[in-house]
Amino acid sequence: MSYMKAEECLPVELVKEIQKYIQGSQIYIPRIEETRLSWGEKNGTREKIRARNEDIRQLKQEGWTINGLADEYNLSPDSIRKILYCNKESRERKAS
Repeated sequence: MSYMKAEECLPVELVKEIQKYIQGSQIYIPRIEETRLSWGEKNGTREKIRARNEDIRQLKQEGWTINGLADEYNLSPDSIRKILYCNKESRERKAS
């Protein structure tokens, strides 16, 4: 998150009005709900995890064991199981 100086991006009247409530402190102004990005969308993390999970599913179909996948991806066997089995239900729901 980058910081901006209020006097560089806001009208003088608005800065004076905000100063009535807060002076010399940092304030966070959230995005409008409709423009808010979901976790991992901005930096590509969500897509990387989706692709990794798809790779894990493909390797399992090719015969890899759960323990082998856990070692390969540095995840616990339980995490691999969740990727293989729990996400299958949500993918099927999205497809219909």
